[in-house]
Amino acid sequence: MNWPELAERPLPWASSLNWTENGQHSVVFTRLSTYRNFSGFPFTVSAPPNICAAIADKALHLLTRQGGFTIQRLSDCPSYALRLLRERHVLPSRFVPFPGKKEFKYVAFRPQGNAWALVNEVEHLTFGQIFPGRFSELEFNSAYSVPQGESPWCELGSMGFLASYPGRIGPGLEVDILVHLPGLVLSRRLGHARNALSAFGIGFFPLGSLGGGEADAGLFLLRSRGGGGKSALQVYQDLLKNVQPIMELEASLQRQCLDKHHKRLEVRLRQSLQHLTEASVLSYPEVLAMSSYLRLGAYLALINPQILGIVEELRIKAGSGHLGVSLGHNMSKEEEDKQRGNVVRLAMEMYRS
Repeated sequence: MNWPELAERPLPWASSLNWTENGQHSVVFTRLSTYRNFSGFPFTVSAPPNICAAIADKALHLLTRQGGFTIQRLSDCPSYALRLLRERHVLPSRFVPFPGKKEFKYVAFRPQGNAWALVNEVEHLTFGQIFPGRFSELEFNSAYSVPQGESPWCELGSMGFLASYPGRIGPGLEVDILVHLPGLVLSRRLGHARNALSAFGIGFFPLGSLGGGEADAGLFLLRSRGGGGKSALQVYQDLLKNVQPIMELEASLQRQCLDKHHKRLEVRLRQSLQHLTEASVLSYPEVLAMSSYLRLGAYLALINPQILGIVEELRIKAGSGHLGVSLGHNMSKEEEDKQRGNVVRLAMEMYRS
């Protein structure tokens, strides 16, 4: 696998970030993960190595027949490449350890970088797709697609597809939307949002739990709950309906921030722009926290909206995995922070020019 080429590949969603009045500007991307298991095989977690090998052969044959996939054994990937895949939201934040079975885990990519597949990562096959922002319910059916196998998948009749994790039973679909919620962060209302979403069974994960920054970044993954007996579209519709009040509250809080703290916000924006443009050394949490202010400034028309795509590209490409791949080795924290400063400073100089 040509990891430097993947690291330089543009993000399929970053160039399409925009702003609207109804709060949907806070949606960075939508990720669809589809889980499938082959009929006649045990789940990977309980399968012996020889069966995991048979599952992998079947899955790789299916992916090869689909065409367009570059396939890589995960155990052959260097550690910085695994971090790169997490930063691009291809791999989960933590692998599930399967002693004696890691040789049968694979990742496959589409050239555009917005579709992939995982083999033997909990389920036999996981298909991933990522799209910019939020798409409408009408667009969902054309956007959502799953490669079909020659053999039937495990199914439970009207309940849908069988998975090792009960929350995936049904259409076998998990929807994540990455949202930016600076209004809730600055007003200290995150607890209210978390409790409201929890009541609907929706996951609420700070991006910091996936790579640093915690709530200062203002970025959160909202994850759909299971959908036994539901269609994929119904799972997506339920998620949109349940998160919409949070998005509307976020839009309202952003307007309040502009009305009540205009001068303070302008100072924060100026300081963030200056620091990202001039700093020779930057930690990843610093980049996320300052980028959060720049995103907010773009939403409120205080700075050029072009900054949205730039800071989203930097969120990914200033990560330790991307920096390590670009240099071809693991770095010390000091070397990493210096290299990150160079990458960020160059991007910001191009923006300001």
